Amino acid sequence: MFVDGAEEGVTPARLPASADHHSIALTMPGYDLYRATDVAGAGVHRATLVEVTPPGGPAGIKVKCKEKNRYYVFVDGKPTGELCPTERIGVDVGDHTVEVYDLVTEEKREYPAKVKGTRISLRVRVDEGG
Repeated sequence: MFVDGAEEGVTPARLPASADHHSIALTMPGYDLYRATDVAGAGVHRATLVEVTPPGGPAGIKVKCKEKNRYYVFVDGKPTGELCPTERIGVDVGDHTVEVYDLVTEEKREYPAKVKGTRISLRVRVDEGG
């Protein structure tokens, strides 16, 4: 669980009440990223995570990074249920877009991915020197 870009542990969580409003990001393997903004700093916030079916195909993409478990990965606009570094994400041969949501900075970035074959997964590196 991330609150305002800072890791706060796991849910259920009890945080000190405040008059502030916050952003929340929750991740769990096999589930879509849950994000909420303008969450009141006092009271109860309930989140429902949605299970995802990972993309499939004969080829593969592996997303690599130095900062483990910081980036939630999407392929072609669809959630994968994985944080970087990922296992093999099944795709078809061809052009794809890998998108990552940075849980710390709360920003999204896109990376083009041209998969040329099925034998070896294409590696996409999302941070400098990753």
